[in-house]
Amino acid sequence: MTAGHSLTATVLGVGFIGAVHVEALRRIGVDVVGIYDRDLNPGQARAAEFGPPKVYRGFEELINDPSVNVVHITTPSYLHFPQAKSALQSGKHVICEKPLALEASSQLNCWNWLRQPA
Repeated sequence: MTAGHSLTATVLGVGFIGAVHVEALRRIGVDVVGIYDRDLNPGQARAAEFGPPKVYRGFEELINDPSVNVVHITTPSYLHFPQAKSALQSGKHVICEKPLALEASSQLNCWNWLRQPA
């Protein structure tokens, strides 16, 4: 981030913990620009409740949105690592609920991948 730019975030997963992330982000002044859920119906229902301007229709749409700085991942645990890796590869910052991966070998692969030079 550079001076004069505001932080923008999206939240993947609109269940209980996703709602907690949206509320926490708003309390600290972060602009939540959209939400995404694999099932569009809960996403649209939560959008009506939360009021973010956008409900993404697909994960790829979200990670390719240039207005997004940070992706909060609150989806089911088995999706965390592939979604985090894709978001990072798209140049996004990632906040991920635990666990990042389900198996120790996946955690190690993630760690090794993150340590590679850019």
